[in-house]
Amino acid sequence: MKVLQVVTWVAPGNPFGGPVRVALNHVEELRRRGHDVRLVAAQPRSADRGRWSSSELGVQGFDAFRVLPGAGFSGVTSPKMLRFAWSAGRQVDVVHVHLARDLVTLPFAAIVRWRRVPYVVQCHGMVDASSRRSARVLDALLTRRVLRSAAAVFVLTDHEREEMEKAFPGEPFAYQQLPNGVPVPSMEQSGSCAAGRAPEILFCSRLHIRKRPALFAEAAVALLDRGVEAKFAIVGSDEGELPAVRSALAAGHHGSEVTVEESIEPDAVAGRLARCDVLVLPSVEEPFPMVVLEALAAARPVVVTDTCGLAPFVADNECGIVVPGDDLGALVTAVEQLVADAPARTAMGARGRTAVDEQLGMGRIGEQLEQTYRKARR
Repeated sequence: MKVLQVVTWVAPGNPFGGPVRVALNHVEELRRRGHDVRLVAAQPRSADRGRWSSSELGVQGFDAFRVLPGAGFSGVTSPKMLRFAWSAGRQVDVVHVHLARDLVTLPFAAIVRWRRVPYVVQCHGMVDASSRRSARVLDALLTRRVLRSAAAVFVLTDHEREEMEKAFPGEPFAYQQLPNGVPVPSMEQSGSCAAGRAPEILFCSRLHIRKRPALFAEAAVALLDRGVEAKFAIVGSDEGELPAVRSALAAGHHGSEVTVEESIEPDAVAGRLARCDVLVLPSVEEPFPMVVLEALAAARPVVVTDTCGLAPFVADNECGIVVPGDDLGALVTAVEQLVADAPARTAMGARGRTAVDEQLGMGRIGEQLEQTYRKARR
């Protein structure tokens, strides 16, 4: 099959986060299965991206510009990409749109719908019940029609479906649950945990208030103040929280034990996870964070909050620790427990890798995508 996958935005450091990583995994798996797959996205204009090119990620990028200041990714559009949608849709068997309420993927899907090309959508928790006037306007004009005509509306969890049903009550959308899958690296690629050195505790995500990197920084300072022997690293593109992170770290005066690193591209995340011993993501209301899956696939234990969509998976498979979302003390205790118990870290990591391989490996995801695409073509 010829498949076109569509995401909103690619840029240095992958500020759009998980949806790009999910789409790249889909592309890789579908190509492994012999399909002709292309991934397209909007990208910064040449003057803003320096030497970086979207082709480095295997993405065909289209220059974009901002039409709504202060609206984040929702305020970006790409006329070139929308013109491409008009012509390219008829050249593929199915289009897979990683849909958000934005001016890239939403009009792209509307054009594909107008051209009567089979398509599916995947919203990654980005289309939920919202009281914002802009969301209501987009829903009335485009979102409802796009979702209604999709051959499948992929949702991550029951919670995401419930949120969409609140936003669009009574709509018989073709809901289908599709978890985020992840390639499972070999044990050689994953590397081994700390031996003869202080374990490294890693935060690897966007520095956004929902991700709570400042809380991670506060926990790091508290642990180091207690004399816990560990290293801490914060990796990710800044989305407003870097000043809060630096302020929290300045209160502890532990410069050599805590590093703030530059953001990294999606294909470098696995290598960075292989160098850490524990991943901590204290985010709230996180639907299905890819970095947690990637850490588990690399046999690294994780610490997540009870509002994370993967919290039940972590708890059921005993591959990390789940803490209350608003409890700094519980976060500190959980990390301290893992730092002190290397055998527990190893055992949790092994259980996580096995669970991801068996339940969320890309083989299962690829098979489900193939079946859904074939039905969409009929």
